[in-house]
Amino acid sequence: MANQRFFLFLSSLLLIGLTGCGDGSSSGAPEIPEELKVKNPVKGQVIMEGGRSPVGTLVKFYTMEETDTDRIASRGGCDAFGYFSMSTGSQGDGVPPGKYKVLLFQTGKPSRGSGRPSPVDALGGVYHDINNPQFEVDIPQGGKEDLQFKVTPLSQEEIDAAIEEYKENRTRDRTRDSLGKGND
Repeated sequence: MANQRFFLFLSSLLLIGLTGCGDGSSSGAPEIPEELKVKNPVKGQVIMEGGRSPVGTLVKFYTMEETDTDRIASRGGCDAFGYFSMSTGSQGDGVPPGKYKVLLFQTGKPSRGSGRPSPVDALGGVYHDINNPQFEVDIPQGGKEDLQFKVTPLSQEEIDAAIEEYKENRTRDRTRDSLGKGND
């Protein structure tokens, strides 16, 4: 009986191993068109009204063009002066040519004592709505290195209020979850 179980176990491992083998040429994923494989340098700056530092602002590009693949997304992060460099695959590799919606999200200051950035968007979500983007760009072959996005951040009072609301909602959700688990 033990030999049968051992043989069944080994056979299962062999079957699992063989189903994972292949030459990788037909993964089932759609082929990326050649023109989208070419990436161009894309750099720019996020400028905040009121002189606040845009450090921690995430810049995301989503293609507006129909492709065989899912929407191509590129991303970059701002330094203390708002400068960013876009990446699609590896760090700083650029963006395929095309038209993009631009979304921006800035994490708030870390909560006192936590050291982690706040999950609240310091831009109020205004620049992070894919259905109503505030910015669009057309990246030509060869790239674009002079982009500028001027934004109006929330006031510190608005950010603090949003953080408090977030904390209250999170506490309420945790309480509801813990009460709901006892009913199972």
